Amino acid sequence: FKSDLINLAQLQQALGAAGFNNIPPQYATLLFRKFDRNKRQKLSFENFMELCVILGHTKSWFIAKDTDFDGKVTLTLFELFELVSYC
Repeated sequence: FKSDLINLAQLQQALGAAGFNNIPPQYATLLFRKFDRNKRQKLSFENFMELCVILGHTKSWFIAKDTDFDGKVTLTLFELFELVSYC
């Protein structure tokens, strides 16, 4: 990217380049809104990196819980709290 700022249209491409492929547009929009801390319609590089770290932790946590590799997990309330603590 030519600047240190990423807009919503660029986010999916940037996430794909960071190894997070196939994120549906509605989730990319949700993530963008959460990490657009200054409400400028752009993510700073630092905010984008924070987003990637949280996605990485969440993905690792999910993979560890998906013991039958079906893409689904059942969570207890405390496991949900554990997951949210990463965010």
